[in-house]
Amino acid sequence: MTKIYNQDDYSLQDETYQIIGIAMEVHRILGKGLLEVVYKDAVEYELITRGIHYKEKNSMQSIIKEQFYHIDFMLIF
Repeated sequence: MTKIYNQDDYSLQDETYQIIGIAMEVHRILGKGLLEVVYKDAVEYELITRGIHYKEKNSMQSIIKEQFYHIDFMLIF
């Protein structure tokens, strides 16, 4: 069953769909097993090509469940 979300409740629904689509397309084309930088560059290329504004990561890290995750892109909407 497909659920349609109210745009007022999820204001970045279209943007989220677009970003997930980019990630899935990059993975489909490149496959698995490459270095992270290859995927990062491919996603960055897609963001530029589609006119999506972003900032590259600085020294920003996020702590989630006591693990460190690096943030590669910060999207600007």
